[in-house]
Amino acid sequence: MNEYDYLAKAKKNMEKEKYHEVISFCDKALKINNDLPEAYSFKGNALYNLGEYDDAAESFSHAIEKEPDEAEHYYDRSWSYCNMDKYEDAIIDMNKALEIEPKTSAFYYDRGRFEYWAERYKDAVVSLTRGIELKPTENKYLFRGNSYMALEEYDLALADFNSSIEIDPEFTKAYYRRGILYKKMELLENAAKDFKNAIELDPKYDDAMTELGFIHIQMGKKDAMKYFNKAIKINPCAENYFSRVAARAEMLKRQNAIENFASGKVTKDDCYADCTFNEKQAKDDIKDLDKAIAFEPDDTYYLRLRVSRYNYLKQYENALSDYEKLLELEPDDKDLNLEIAYCKFYTGKFAQVIEGIDAYLKMNEGSGDDFLYQTRGKANYELGNFEDALNDLSKSLVLKETANSYYYRRLTNYKLKHFIQSYKDFGAALKLNQNIESETDYEIPKLIKIFLNKKQNNDHPIGLCQMGVNTWIK
Repeated sequence: MNEYDYLAKAKKNMEKEKYHEVISFCDKALKINNDLPEAYSFKGNALYNLGEYDDAAESFSHAIEKEPDEAEHYYDRSWSYCNMDKYEDAIIDMNKALEIEPKTSAFYYDRGRFEYWAERYKDAVVSLTRGIELKPTENKYLFRGNSYMALEEYDLALADFNSSIEIDPEFTKAYYRRGILYKKMELLENAAKDFKNAIELDPKYDDAMTELGFIHIQMGKKDAMKYFNKAIKINPCAENYFSRVAARAEMLKRQNAIENFASGKVTKDDCYADCTFNEKQAKDDIKDLDKAIAFEPDDTYYLRLRVSRYNYLKQYENALSDYEKLLELEPDDKDLNLEIAYCKFYTGKFAQVIEGIDAYLKMNEGSGDDFLYQTRGKANYELGNFEDALNDLSKSLVLKETANSYYYRRLTNYKLKHFIQSYKDFGAALKLNQNIESETDYEIPKLIKIFLNKKQNNDHPIGLCQMGVNTWIK
């Protein structure tokens, strides 16, 4: 067999989608004659269909070397680059294809898509418009509508989505994208209708289901969660499990907003799924995040979401396990080391808390906030390092006066027999938070309570405190 016989076999196998055989026959043809652009092209397309985009691009490059005036080779290589997320390289190749064939509508259209994915929306509009002008009857309005929407030119986007649907009334994606546009325009009823149309055309369109669920939350409908449940049933992926987490957050935000409005409060809630939850939702969120993380175990955002819920539920050992994974994925995150130190405080690992905060301060040129010094001060107190605790808690109070720092400094001063200062710190803590005693693990010593009670009865507290010092028995 000669090289052309092998090429003929490669072509037949390409039609049958037997891509490995195509590659084998092309290699045999090229072994006989390595100056065959068609063989490189067949091989490149087979590799492309197998998802081997690097090798496909290399094969198309050989085809271009042999046949530099063939637009199809540049077109083929551009799509290999696109699938490697090399959009600028893809655009360069498509420009070359257009130099060779300047009236090919598909080349303009695909260049417009590459520009859209590269977030070059204005360029995308120009390319897509030229492609539409060359073949106005073809349904190429969707991506130009997407580009207009990204540019917030909503009227133009709507016109394009409408044109796309007029040409093809069963174009599912066009209904979905118009639904997204209506959502941005806050035309919720229209958005809901388009998402429902998309689902009717494709009952397994899980993205449309989750969007419809969010629209129903905004509209205050009670059936919103069923759409997220259906999406998960159809496609149990990380994104859909996360959508259910986000849906709970949106529902709680809406409920809080309504309650605040009814009570006359004006609040701005910028929270999303990362911090908007209550105890029940935290538990439900963890179940969904477990599933999401099982699909994408290295997703740091999902891990951080789960950590926030573990911390909220005081499941600190579970939180530490996620922190360890996060640290593996983001070893240079200084703040992460600090978060771990804070978490370890609640597990009683006080020496490790101090070690972690010391390391953070060393990396951060000694700069820390009030909570950092408060936490290290509390850890030092728990370890009996009272002088160090006093120093840290005093630093914390210089940065910010908080009931917690005053409360622990009063405990420290009491241990160091600084009774007058201890009394003052208790008073300052109670002034900032009357419930501080019930929120900590330590009660106000009886001696100090007597002085505080005397103050309420207009007795001279400092004098009484001095008398207590003279009569204090350890």
